[in-house]
Amino acid sequence: MLMSSHLATLGFSAKMPAYKLFSFKYLVLPVNHSNSHWTLIIVTTEPYGMLSVHFYDPLSGRPYKTETELVWTSRLLPFIQ
Repeated sequence: MLMSSHLATLGFSAKMPAYKLFSFKYLVLPVNHSNSHWTLIIVTTEPYGMLSVHFYDPLSGRPYKTETELVWTSRLLPFIQ
């Protein structure tokens, strides 16, 4: 499943789409940083309702990593819970 970080901020419904989250092995979440850089959040669904979260930044920059983690914890994780 592919979701955008903009989904939780552009006025879309606060509900998860009508898919069962754990029917997907991976969720790929692109994150745009001020229209100048993209990072990825890759979520792997595990048995028993566990999620493994991986952050990818091609520039490996600390500011982008911190911002990507913040997008996950404050916007996307609450959105999919």
